[in-house]
Amino acid sequence: MLIDYTNRLNALEDTLSTLADFHSQPSMHLLQEQLIQKRRALGVMLRLVSALRKTRIGVIALIWMAIWIYPKAWFSRGKPKQVYIVSLTENNKSALQRVTVLFEERIAINCLCATLLQRLRSMCMKRREVDLLLKSGSKEDFLFLHQIAGVACAILFTEDWRQSRPQLVMAANDHSPATVSLFALARAYQLRSCYVQHGSVTESFPPLRYDLSVLYNERSIALYSASANRCRLPEMERSKIFLLPPQSAPFCKIAPPSSPFTVYIALSFFPNLTVLDSMLADLVSQPQVSSVTLCPHPRCQLNLAQFANRDGVDVSPKGLRVKDVVNQGDVCIVSNSGVALELLRAGCPTFFWDQGDLSTRDYYGFVAEKILPVFDMEWLADPKSAVAFFDVNWVSRMASFDSAVETDPTVLELNLRQALAEFEIG
Repeated sequence: MLIDYTNRLNALEDTLSTLADFHSQPSMHLLQEQLIQKRRALGVMLRLVSALRKTRIGVIALIWMAIWIYPKAWFSRGKPKQVYIVSLTENNKSALQRVTVLFEERIAINCLCATLLQRLRSMCMKRREVDLLLKSGSKEDFLFLHQIAGVACAILFTEDWRQSRPQLVMAANDHSPATVSLFALARAYQLRSCYVQHGSVTESFPPLRYDLSVLYNERSIALYSASANRCRLPEMERSKIFLLPPQSAPFCKIAPPSSPFTVYIALSFFPNLTVLDSMLADLVSQPQVSSVTLCPHPRCQLNLAQFANRDGVDVSPKGLRVKDVVNQGDVCIVSNSGVALELLRAGCPTFFWDQGDLSTRDYYGFVAEKILPVFDMEWLADPKSAVAFFDVNWVSRMASFDSAVETDPTVLELNLRQALAEFEIG
């Protein structure tokens, strides 16, 4: 099947625009600064982008490098697939598997790297693709780097579809270059699309522009609606929305823990290590605390071994797993992390650490919406007072953040299963 370059060009325009809108927002600037400071390789790449982006040959070189370096095991290697599913992380994979099991037939997530031949063919670009980047690419090197990655992925995806285009594309991320380009291609080629939420969102995320959207809760719907209004896009109206919590287990009420406590601290992507040391010292000095376990963010690359040398403190090598906290812990302290909702719905007393990270305070609005209480060290001496926050009024508020509070997850799964059957894949 020949590649339709006009449709691919339309998809590239869509990709550049979506990435520019998302990454140029003020809320993303701090994230960019932290990434540049903490990842030396990113700084080197940005200097390379700054030097090469000024000429046509330089832009071509950047696309070629992205084709060879950036994409991972996201492809089918040209084997025809009716449902084309791209997963960028383990969290993405878990979210997608919650949906794929509801198809009548077994649906596999893409797990192959692009072949040498596919990459070589993808390097044969048309002039208009380079012209588009020179004309419409962002003036900021960080954002331009993401746009280069998005263009490279779009070229590789269309190359992967050379023999046969899929009927449905699916991903659990809506703002990374690979998935932004994937969904843009689906719109350009008029393929059906399904987006699956994999973590907490804000109104800064791209609006819903998919045939089917699988979201966690009513709160997510409201935030995506605000996103559509911000972008002045009506596409959300055509997206069929279904609710599905991240776990199939029912919602659990929170009971007071018994001392001595095993305390878990779920660190965010950018933990504030300056205050972490004093926080640990305060916790282990409390007679009600038996031990503290630090759980790094899955993508955090900081070395936390220094904190493991402290008596009563452990560092989890696998990060935070909700089932471990529920089975082995008594209290969890979080900063800006969507895992807070998973812990709360599992019945774990969870509290917000105000100085826990370097990003915007209460980024997800959990404290403002009275879902997550701010941690107070004095609460350890009076656990009944600490969990009094999680009363019947809290359960009512939590219903907007967890669709399983008022509806049995099996009913939600059945509704989604029927919607997927209507796609008539095959």
